[in-house]
Amino acid sequence: MDVRNTGGGRLRSLRVSGDLIGSHAEASLADLDPGRSASGVLTFPYDHEWRPGRHVLPLGVEYALEPGTSLLTHVRAYLLLQLATSAEPAVAVSAPEVTLDVRTRLPVSLESADRQPHRVRVRVETPPGLVAPDPPPVVDVPALGRVSVDVPLLCGAAPRDSRLGILIVAEALEGPVERMALATTVVAIASDPAWLPKLRAPLALLAFVLLGAGLVAEWRRVRPSR
Repeated sequence: MDVRNTGGGRLRSLRVSGDLIGSHAEASLADLDPGRSASGVLTFPYDHEWRPGRHVLPLGVEYALEPGTSLLTHVRAYLLLQLATSAEPAVAVSAPEVTLDVRTRLPVSLESADRQPHRVRVRVETPPGLVAPDPPPVVDVPALGRVSVDVPLLCGAAPRDSRLGILIVAEALEGPVERMALATTVVAIASDPAWLPKLRAPLALLAFVLLGAGLVAEWRRVRPSR
């Protein structure tokens, strides 16, 4: 894996992870200055049964922008791999951008790409802070026409007023050849609807003023008279 820093700050604690054919792998990379690149290796043992063909490798990239901080930025990426043989996707998949407060439904559209019916597993790959269903839903896609499935999404620790990229992987379950399809979209996390967090700064200022006034009043009370 090659990672290039296209931003303006140094990337620290850089790590790349991925899941392929039932196996998970991670690689830690050197810190990256702007404009620099680093390489790492993800190794996936073939411990599970797998089919040759078109596979989607979902990737997660995380890094910190400040030294010594536990606040990490997470980015979703992917690779398309042709393993042992080449294949075209069995279906076409798409999904719109959605807004998420606490819970929402992501409408995923599926259509056969070869005019054949398919039984498809729809997997949504999310960054930390978003939760998709497990196990993923399975949909019957007809030979002609479009079918839609609503995939629930839950907001965990995702930061408010942020935009997070997600991957939708559609895996046709029949046949000896893997023919995965992929779509990407964005989930916009809504701002905090509660009114109390918006008053934290004014309330803190008011508390500071009242504390100062109390200290001044106490000093005037106990100071010796001349």
